[in-house]
Amino acid sequence: MESRPTEIDEYIAFGKAEYKNKSAQLAKIDDFQKTYSWERALWWYTRQSFIYRMLMTALRQQSIHLLFLLRFWIRNIDRQLKQSQCHVPMRVFWGGWKSNNDFDLLQTSVDTCWKLLIGIYVSENYPPYGKL
Repeated sequence: MESRPTEIDEYIAFGKAEYKNKSAQLAKIDDFQKTYSWERALWWYTRQSFIYRMLMTALRQQSIHLLFLLRFWIRNIDRQLKQSQCHVPMRVFWGGWKSNNDFDLLQTSVDTCWKLLIGIYVSENYPPYGKL
């Protein structure tokens, strides 16, 4: 479903009112207005600009009003993700990071802990919930 120009215009009017005293953000809104297309929805998300911050605010505050204003963008992100979705099963790996204290503990007992951790985290069946 294509976004209607009125949906984008409503959002831009809201954004300009929201950031009326912030010239840098207003310049980004103008850039958005001139260059936005559904194919660039994810690009705007990764920029972490005004629209990204507004989405995070809407989700955090559970603001139906803001989510409604952002509906065109959310729909376009969904469309872009579906279009680029991989249809062939693939193996993915998950990694995590330990705190500095945990890392220091590991360094002091290298022989024991490293062998144990490698045995736990390296497995052909990891993650236990299977292929994604």
